[in-house]
Amino acid sequence: MIKNQPFTPYQDSNGNWIDLSYVVRSKGHFSDNCSENGLARDSSNYSYTVTTQSVNYYPENAQMDF
Repeated sequence: MIKNQPFTPYQDSNGNWIDLSYVVRSKGHFSDNCSENGLARDSSNYSYTVTTQSVNYYPENAQMDF
């Protein structure tokens, strides 16, 4: 769950839409490398954006960093 920051999408001078997205990556707490399964998520129109990550390959009770 990500608390959204205030942002209003807009069109730049070339007509491209500028919007806010999040990329969420995970890693084991003691690992140096993040997983490559991060997904870009558009921020929602709500106070929070909710996303899920598959962490099936980590041991039970492992500490995770996102």
